[in-house]
Amino acid sequence: MPGDIESWVIPPVGYSTPAFPIAGALRVELKVPSANRATYARTGQGETEAVVDGGPFDVVFTVDIAASNPSGSADTPGATYQGKASLTCPRVRPVTAG
Repeated sequence: MPGDIESWVIPPVGYSTPAFPIAGALRVELKVPSANRATYARTGQGETEAVVDGGPFDVVFTVDIAASNPSGSADTPGATYQGKASLTCPRVRPVTAG
């Protein structure tokens, strides 16, 4: 893809935790710090570009529909949880970049 992605939001996905085993939904946002942006690999014809490896990303989870537990307590809608993640492409065939 042309350009570099600085952030990417994944539509709501299901989630649960040990404290809240009844599933809810949350939105996932991946933010790529400029120092961690990946380089591109091109196909043989140079028409398609793809990120091969990237990260670490800053990850922000935002609760849309709160997960809960059988006793009735629930996570907080709108609550955010932050962390780090990395994306790695398994090396299944040689790739020539540049």
